[in-house]
Amino acid sequence: ASVQEVKEERYEAEQAQSQIGEIAQDEAASGGKAVAHVPEDAKDEGFLIYGQYPYAPSGVYEARFRVKALNAAASDRPIFRVEVTANFGEAQIAGRDVFRQDLPSDGTFTDIALPFVLSHDSKLMEFRVLTRGRAALSVDCVTVKSHEGVWFKQPLAVR
Repeated sequence: ASVQEVKEERYEAEQAQSQIGEIAQDEAASGGKAVAHVPEDAKDEGFLIYGQYPYAPSGVYEARFRVKALNAAASDRPIFRVEVTANFGEAQIAGRDVFRQDLPSDGTFTDIALPFVLSHDSKLMEFRVLTRGRAALSVDCVTVKSHEGVWFKQPLAVR
C-alpha cells in the first residue's frame, strides 16, 4: 500500500459554463474576475457555474467553492447550493445547501467546503453552483484537493 501527497487543482469560474451568470471584474477574485449574477426576483434561479469535467481517480476529495453573496435576505431557505456531480449531472456525488448564516455578513469571498469520496474513477466530474435567486452572488473559483492512491481502497491500520 502507498500514500500519495495531496494534490490540488483550481478551476476558475470564468472558465466554466454558466446558465445565468456573467463574467465580471472583481479585484477580490483570483485573476481579477468572477462569475456574477444579480437576481431580478426570487424565481431567478439557475446554475451560476457548471462544468469543467475533469477525470478523477477513486479517492477522498474536498471541493472548496469560493463564493460571496450580497444583499442576502434573512430567511430559513438556502441562498444557493454547491454540488459535485458526474456524467453531466446525472450522478449526484455530493451537495450542500448554503444559508445566509454560513456566509460572512460583510459580503467578502469565503470558501464553502464540500467533502466527497469517489469509490471508482470518474471521467466527467462537474462542479456546480445553483443560485436560488435570493441574493446577488459571485463565484471566484473551485479548488479541489484530492487524496488518491491504493491506501483508499485498502486503508492502512495503525496500531
